[in-house]
Amino acid sequence: MVFLGLDSIMICYERGNMKGSNSKMLFFPDRKYPFFVDLKKNVRPYRHLHSHLGEIELQYIFSGNGAYIVNNEIYHVKEGSFLVVHKNEYHKIININKKKPLCKASMIFSSSIFNNYGLLKQYVLKTLFKCNKKFIHHLHFERSEAFEARIIVKGLFECYTEKNIAWKEAIIVGITRLCILIQKHMARVQESPKQINDAVIQGCLDYIDRNISLDLSLCRLSEIVGLAPNYLSSKFSNTAGISIKNYIIEKRISEAKKILEQKPQEKVIAIAYEVGFNDLSNFNHTFKKLTGFTPSDYRRITLR
Repeated sequence: MVFLGLDSIMICYERGNMKGSNSKMLFFPDRKYPFFVDLKKNVRPYRHLHSHLGEIELQYIFSGNGAYIVNNEIYHVKEGSFLVVHKNEYHKIININKKKPLCKASMIFSSSIFNNYGLLKQYVLKTLFKCNKKFIHHLHFERSEAFEARIIVKGLFECYTEKNIAWKEAIIVGITRLCILIQKHMARVQESPKQINDAVIQGCLDYIDRNISLDLSLCRLSEIVGLAPNYLSSKFSNTAGISIKNYIIEKRISEAKKILEQKPQEKVIAIAYEVGFNDLSNFNHTFKKLTGFTPSDYRRITLR
C-alpha cells in the first residue's frame, strides 16, 4: 500500500498561530466531489487543536496506540479504533506510544456526495452525521470487525487514488458498508464515551463545556475541582496535551464559530459575550489569531 501525506491529496489553507495552537480551513481538491482519504504511518502528535469545514472526518487506526482528544473528551486509541469527528469539532493527537507508532487513515467528506442516493443518504445521515451529547465518537472494533474495516478503508483509498471506472459509486458503497459495520458494532456493545481515567480532569473538562460563558480562570477552576492552581495547571497539561488557558480559548472560539454559522443575524458582540469574552476587540483579535479571519469574514465565508 502507498502512503500519502495530507498535503499531497488536498489543498490546505492555513492561517493563524498561537503558542502550540493553529486553526486550519481545509478545502477539497474537487469542489464538485467533496471527499478525500489520507493514509499515514509514523504519525506524530499534533501541535494544536484544529477543526475542519468538511462535514465529517473518520479516523481508522491500523496499528500502534496513543491518545486523541475530540472536543472535551480524551480517547485512548489502538489497532482497530475508529473515531468519528463532526464538522467544527476540534481534535488533536495528544500522545503516541513511541514503541508502537500510529498508522492511521483519515477520511473527510460531505454528505452531499450522497445527494443522488436518496435512501442511502438518509441512512448515512442517521448513522454518522446525527451528532448529540450521547454520540459515541470512539469505537473499538473486535478482530473480525477490525479486519472488515481495514479492507473497506483500503478499498476507499484505492478507489480515490486510482479513480477507475465507477470509482465514485464504489466510494458510496464503501462508506455505506462502514455505516453498516458501525451499526452492527453498536448493537453488540454499548460503550461509554467517557474514555479519560482521571475523574478530576474529566470533571474540569465537563465544567468548562457547560459553563463556557462564565469565569473560567485558573483560580475559579481550582476551587471547583479542589486542587491547587499550579497543580491543576500541570495535571491538566499532562493529561490533555494542551495548557488549560489555550484549551479554554480554543473551546470558546470553536463555540463562536458554530454560532456564527447557525445564527447569521446575531451580532458579533453578542456572540463574544455568549462565549465568555468581555471585550469585543480581544474577541476579534483572538478569533483572527486562531482562524486567520475576523468573525465577520468567517461568517461570510461559511454562509456562501
